[in-house]
Amino acid sequence: MSALVLALALLTTPQQPDTCLGFVATNLAKGNGNWFTYYRFGSQQVTIRQGDTLVYSVLIDPKSPVAKAAIDVEFTDGGNEMRDEGLVDQNGVRAHGDGLLSEAVGKWHTRRINLDKESGRTTNAWVVNFEGDKDGQYAAFFDDVFIEHKDGTKE
Repeated sequence: MSALVLALALLTTPQQPDTCLGFVATNLAKGNGNWFTYYRFGSQQVTIRQGDTLVYSVLIDPKSPVAKAAIDVEFTDGGNEMRDEGLVDQNGVRAHGDGLLSEAVGKWHTRRINLDKESGRTTNAWVVNFEGDKDGQYAAFFDDVFIEHKDGTKE
């Protein structure tokens, strides 16, 4: 079982307000299970082109039982979600929500995931997720989520 809360955290500085997406979920189960939770936060359609990269920043609460949290993408063709395509970020960490993101514990970490394998596909769902099996409360924050095209433009 899991309890789920999705919140938009507002961070303000004197010069410029900024927002990020906060995602909190609690794994109430005890023992060895395969706990995961996914929450759709967007539906923007972007056609993926050769040379495109998914970019996002993530910060994982140090109190989370395991340093696992990710952005996932679903596509209009009904095929595999991004998480099941074997993609990795610039550090070789799986794009799947079960990739261990120690670099993001307590500080912002920017991930860059090459999407060449998805070229020609169109996104239709943007999802935040946790894939940690230990019980407890998971919390992560996501910011600056976009597709960077080869020509430098962003969507």
